[in-house]
Amino acid sequence: MDLDQIYEACKALIVPYVRGATSGEAGRAVFDVTKETPSDYYIASKGNFEVPPGRKTKEIGFAGVAKRKDSIAFHFVPVYMDPPLGEKLSPVLMKRSSGKGCFQFKTWDEELAAAVADALEKGLDCYEERGWVARG
Repeated sequence: MDLDQIYEACKALIVPYVRGATSGEAGRAVFDVTKETPSDYYIASKGNFEVPPGRKTKEIGFAGVAKRKDSIAFHFVPVYMDPPLGEKLSPVLMKRSSGKGCFQFKTWDEELAAAVADALEKGLDCYEERGWVARG
């Protein structure tokens, strides 16, 4: 796969979490698109929230994907909100970590796709537990 195909494959895992998406899986579509360009796709929860350490915000990022010059960056915000969540992520995903919540992909396969999908579900659970989203 080339980088454009990796970008689209990763984005396809994020899209079902967007409000109004027709993913065929009830309860996932809870986020709003906050940025969509040919090279960036980001989603977040919008509302009135209090996030640690007692800060108020109207938007909490969730996940995104971006095309870079030589790789695809997957950004996964829940690990910033719940640091122990990082310990629950797949080693397949973690070996591509370039920071706490940033992962770089130059290749893509079923195992990595499953790791990203699992991370997204764990992140959704994390946000739901904190009252930052509610499944449909």
